[in-house]
Amino acid sequence: KTTDEVLKKLKGTSKGQAALGALLFSAVFLALIWGIVEYIFGGQVDVLFILMEIVHFFGILVLIRKLLKEKSCEGLSLRTQELTATFLLSRVISGALFEGNHHTLLDSLTLCVTGAVIYY
Repeated sequence: KTTDEVLKKLKGTSKGQAALGALLFSAVFLALIWGIVEYIFGGQVDVLFILMEIVHFFGILVLIRKLLKEKSCEGLSLRTQELTATFLLSRVISGALFEGNHHTLLDSLTLCVTGAVIYY
């Protein structure tokens, strides 16, 4: 298919189809992240923590999308994001110094995305 045909099909999707596509993408992404973490850290992972970080990560991506599309993040203060970034930075530093495990990796990714929210 040409690019124009694909774009026309995407523009014609309903909100339900878009939500289903987002859910499918999220499930595939979660499975991929799960597999990578399992492979790197040998199966010793904290499932609840990983799922919590992934949900947090996707929530921040939705926030970035809103910031870029609407140029507004009404109801969310910059100060809150700065405090979140400070907390995550302290977790990354202490994790790098004392643990260096998958928690540090996930906190680093979340810190980067939170930094993008602060920048935009």
